[in-house]
Amino acid sequence: MDDAAFEDLELHVLTLAFQIEGLKKNATTNKQRNSLKMIEEDYRYYKRQYDQQVKKMEKEIPKKVSFGDWD
Repeated sequence: MDDAAFEDLELHVLTLAFQIEGLKKNATTNKQRNSLKMIEEDYRYYKRQYDQQVKKMEKEIPKKVSFGDWD
């Protein structure tokens, strides 16, 4: 996944999390509660994808990073 796609995925996850928090505080009607459930399902799906990408990125980072003379 390229950097732009990863950033879009990260932004989408954060946006969904923000929407969930807002609906949890203000969901008073059945329609709002149903929307909350749907958004939570979307959040779990995209969060899983995001977590998988982060794991892949962690594997690509070398275990020992050299900082020149600072080792």
